[in-house]
Amino acid sequence: MAGDKPDRFDAVDWDEIADDRWFDLSINSKLTILTVLPILILGLYDWQFIGDREVVSEELGPITTAVEAEVIWGLPGLSFNPSGVDYLFVITLFLFAFHVVLPLWQNKQQTKYYWGEFKRNRPAVASLGWLGIVFAGGLLGPLFYSEPENNFLIDHQPPVGMEISNTYPSECAGEVEGREVREVEENGDDDDVGLGAGNGGDDGDDGGIGGDDGGIGGDNGGIGGENGDDGDDGGIGGDNGDDGGISGVGDGTTEEVVDPGVCKGTWEYPLGTTPSGEDVLGYIIHGMTVSMQIAFIVTFIVIIIGVSFGTVSAYAGGWVDEIMMRFTDIVLSFPTLIMFLLIVYIYGASLGLFILIFAAFGWGGTARYVRSKALSVSEEEFIKATKISGASTRQIVTRHVIPNTASSIITQLTLITPGFLLAEAQLSFLDLGADIDSWGQLIAAGRESLEFAPWIVVFPGMVLFLTILAFNFVGDALLDALNPEAQAEADRAERDDE
Repeated sequence: MAGDKPDRFDAVDWDEIADDRWFDLSINSKLTILTVLPILILGLYDWQFIGDREVVSEELGPITTAVEAEVIWGLPGLSFNPSGVDYLFVITLFLFAFHVVLPLWQNKQQTKYYWGEFKRNRPAVASLGWLGIVFAGGLLGPLFYSEPENNFLIDHQPPVGMEISNTYPSECAGEVEGREVREVEENGDDDDVGLGAGNGGDDGDDGGIGGDDGGIGGDNGGIGGENGDDGDDGGIGGDNGDDGGISGVGDGTTEEVVDPGVCKGTWEYPLGTTPSGEDVLGYIIHGMTVSMQIAFIVTFIVIIIGVSFGTVSAYAGGWVDEIMMRFTDIVLSFPTLIMFLLIVYIYGASLGLFILIFAAFGWGGTARYVRSKALSVSEEEFIKATKISGASTRQIVTRHVIPNTASSIITQLTLITPGFLLAEAQLSFLDLGADIDSWGQLIAAGRESLEFAPWIVVFPGMVLFLTILAFNFVGDALLDALNPEAQAEADRAERDDE
């Protein structure tokens, strides 16, 4: 009723409110559940049944898994068989969309303020644009650019606008310039060149080679056709043919290459090819996908474990804090590289294994960093007021401690990601990584050809360098934009200067 007085503060049933809020999910969490849960179910179904199932067609017979995957997953003509890493990548993309991008749209005024602070750092804005290119290339590039394949006939093709000595490529896909040849006379009688054939062509004229019914005959080195004439003067005969039209074979001359010339780049391979004939541009584009998978999946796992350990440890304190931090010390001191090499030796290298190992042992630094920030937040007066009001530990941690350390978490996220990308490149360069189309593998493929084909190393090296640099620039800019204390200090300094 309108005349009823509201409950007094000390008469409120906070347990009932806490129970109600337990299921009071935000729209972001609801969207996450609605999208992630079906993907998890689909992944489990794929893992348990798709690989072992065989579909039988009356016309085609048994259908292979690849064809089946094309029907289930791909567009017409596009075959795609998702792995566990692909499922995790899609899940992390949805988490990024609903818990990073969507909140920016939901809080437009705050986003506008943060963007105004962020764009003061112009290198960071350019870096954000570059990361957007890498993200779009890794996500959409493989749909339009096929995976590079080995083709040793087009090895060492130069990029557009560059050239290489024509002695290195097996065949030049572009234009050959400056090639010079000359004819050199051979010593000896021309008749000695003749290749005989036919029934009785064993003798040939002066050293022939016999065949069936009229093979290769003749005087002056001519080559005849079936039941063919001698192909005088070096002619190559057709069926029952005379003088087949290529002369000079029996003239006792050969071609000697004076200058092989240079092979020019072509737009068919705009960034050239590797020693095994793989397109460098296609390799870089598919390497963007691998880099994005590492960046999203590993970082997501590290943030989940690190933030949980750091905030709970800081808020709980006492012996809980002591035990959790000692365990974190063990993780930090554990030789991750040695563990990775040991498991690679037993099970073999794979991208999933790399992600698992480095995510499992890479969260220690994040946990310590978040704990240091959460300790200061836990001592604030509003946290004490929340405790007095009857809020549960879960509510205090999830609704107050973590949101107030979010700026530090986001900054830490952008700073740890380059380390994982660099670790994969280093292992691939040492031939210890997975056999995937990564930038590290491409750099490793070009190290033996560095002297005469430097583009195989330079292009992926530059892309890797720019990506790592971009993450660091963006991280620094986010630290300044999201740190209210730093902004307050800057405002005070401005007022003092005035």
